[in-house]
Amino acid sequence: MYNRLMQWLEHAVWLQKTMGTPVRQLYLDLPGTAPLVPSARRRRPSGIRRIGRELSSFALPTPEKAKEQRLRMLLQSHLRRPVHLIITDNVTNMVHISEQDDSFQIRLHRMFLEADGRMVWTLARFIETGDGIYRARLSEFIEEYSYLIKHKAPDPDPRGEVHDLQEIFDSLNERYFGGRVRATITWGQRPSSKPRHHKSVKLGTYNARTRTITIHPLLDRSFVPRFFVEFVVYHEMVHAVVGGEKRGDRVYHHTGEFRELERRFDRYLEAVGWEKDNRVRLLYF
Repeated sequence: MYNRLMQWLEHAVWLQKTMGTPVRQLYLDLPGTAPLVPSARRRRPSGIRRIGRELSSFALPTPEKAKEQRLRMLLQSHLRRPVHLIITDNVTNMVHISEQDDSFQIRLHRMFLEADGRMVWTLARFIETGDGIYRARLSEFIEEYSYLIKHKAPDPDPRGEVHDLQEIFDSLNERYFGGRVRATITWGQRPSSKPRHHKSVKLGTYNARTRTITIHPLLDRSFVPRFFVEFVVYHEMVHAVVGGEKRGDRVYHHTGEFRELERRFDRYLEAVGWEKDNRVRLLYF
């Protein structure tokens, strides 16, 4: 029936081109129906109307919706439990998981729509185990796609309640980079919700397009020592100096050169140890 309809439509278009007969006046001449007679009063067969309605109401999912459906199905397959997936534009928390009786509610930043199968598997393992190996791989991914984070206009004043980012930046720039780093530094947007425990957070980001370093305001607290804030700022300044290394279709930021420069921070081991010892306290904001 469908093929016959398509043949008729092609024939109708040909007649219109060669004879000047409007397509709307041509009607399907099928066995058991009235002959092909042009008539302005005749109604089109119900089958054509039905197919027309079905075609007009049929809509393919948008590319972004299709990516979201793929991501949810992959996560459900790896986790073997129902997943309620929410895609966000959160600028501070890229991953948030709530485990319920027999399902997961997972809030992910929009960047995860670009994750390949291996990264989705890594995300699922992190959700199940919280293992530091998977956390590190996720951090690499977030670093790579940080340009997709839509920061609101930052506070132009880098002076915080406890730490002055501009003073820290200028001091580090002189001590380690000979004043060569050209970038703007600022605090990120301060959370408006009540303090709660978070599973992970980005302490700082560097946007190569705008040459902007943004530091999470959770570091602007009295219990956070200056040397640790310096380490986070230094980490982002190294990103500004080293850039990314393209391998295949991916860009890697924490390369061997990056790690070597990062370890040159004079209190590197102390900073890494302090973060490990105070992680729970840091993630409550």
